[in-house]
Amino acid sequence: MADLEREILRALCKDSRSRAKRKEITAQLAAHIWNHSENRVVYEAICRLGNRNASILRAELPAEATRMGFPDIDWKAYFDSPPVTAAAISDLICQLKRRDEA
Repeated sequence: MADLEREILRALCKDSRSRAKRKEITAQLAAHIWNHSENRVVYEAICRLGNRNASILRAELPAEATRMGFPDIDWKAYFDSPPVTAAAISDLICQLKRRDEA
């Protein structure tokens, strides 16, 4: 499940859609119990910085995670990925929710 979590977070890190859409996606993940602690930290950092556009978000995420006490995150794993469509993000979140319910 950690790979699925990371795919969703990669999409959020590269997401050039509106800030409102990113906020909507992070809200859908609010009840999720993160299986991988690094993914949880990245999610929380995205939530803290969620009101920024995608390029500023990517630039500020490492510093935010460091302020949270997690300086050693492998950001290439989150930033170096192909773009993800809105439909794909929705599908990934549905998959994650199904696994949460199982």
